Amino acid sequence: MGLRSRIHDELVRSRTLAKLRRFSESDDPHVANQRPGLSEDGWRAIEAEVLERLDGSPSDVVLEIGCGVGLIGKALAPRVSRYLGFDMVRELVSKARRQGATPNCHFIQADGGAIPLRDRSIDRVVFYGVIIYLPPAVLRGILAEAARVLKPGGGMLLGDIPDPGCAKAFLNDDALASGLGLELRQRKLRLKKWLTKRLNLPGSGWYSPSEIRRMLADAGFEVEIRRQGASLPYQHYRYDALCTKPAAR
Repeated sequence: MGLRSRIHDELVRSRTLAKLRRFSESDDPHVANQRPGLSEDGWRAIEAEVLERLDGSPSDVVLEIGCGVGLIGKALAPRVSRYLGFDMVRELVSKARRQGATPNCHFIQADGGAIPLRDRSIDRVVFYGVIIYLPPAVLRGILAEAARVLKPGGGMLLGDIPDPGCAKAFLNDDALASGLGLELRQRKLRLKKWLTKRLNLPGSGWYSPSEIRRMLADAGFEVEIRRQGASLPYQHYRYDALCTKPAAR
């Protein structure tokens, strides 16, 4: 990696951390998890779908990349053998430890691009509600690490992915958006996401299903794309990828 690339990556990391730390100061766990305005009913719907789509078993060791304040971890830990939650934001990890640590539930400050775990040591990986912040170069590194630590036959839920093909549905949340104004805003949003993705900048993480399939295949995963359930708060423009590391790898 050249000097220019290293400087760029460090700038991306610093900008992302600064944004996440601003949210992390909130006493509202959903705001701290970068989901302002999420209702408890909305969260319960997300939690139920994560548990169903991860399809874990009581003997599993589960890793969550980007655990935030540990809400998914608290739901998962009673259902699995061991849960490990990683996040690069120290303040979020501290909150998770205070609010949700149990004997089989551990929260660790670590970068998803360099996971401090042995090869083939994890049964399931959860990577939910984080991709929206990640440019392609960062996402590829995390997917490669997830593939490395997963056991052959292990599964990963890569969830809550904003779809640029659903930009109109996203913008329709705004009651004032209609007609030509909506069309112009849709084009502006797509252009912004395209530019930030090309420049590998934070906030570029809107990925089409074809892009996600290609990146996951490059990392060695088999993948099934699923739309989110109708009860989820963002289902009109987000989808999930259910991934499997082939047993032969």
